[in-house]
Amino acid sequence: YDPDMPPMKDNDPVISTDLTDSRQTFLGQCQMCHWQFNTLRHAQYSTMMILNHIHNKPSYCIEECTRGRVEDGSFMVGCDVCDNWYHGDCVGISKDEANQMESYLCARCRLQMDESGGIDE
Repeated sequence: YDPDMPPMKDNDPVISTDLTDSRQTFLGQCQMCHWQFNTLRHAQYSTMMILNHIHNKPSYCIEECTRGRVEDGSFMVGCDVCDNWYHGDCVGISKDEANQMESYLCARCRLQMDESGGIDE
């Protein structure tokens, strides 16, 4: 290493997720999931689980979602048939409207119900 050389550029892409953006969030997730780094074996397993968490994150909402299809803390409504979750803004339902509903069916489940006359479970 030559201290007079300019710093090298890091060519790796920046990973920005809810897990990696805050040290406190990362430590909390590690504690909750019992990810440990005190031995090589634990570090390998924990690293594998962290990468799995980052890259296989579930997609929420509709394809045309304006919030990036992630759970961002905004109001969401869940379909009572398929258990998928949707941002209220994206499906046109306010929190007050959702509180007055007995159940919610997403567009996909409503379409299936209309085509088949019912939903097979």
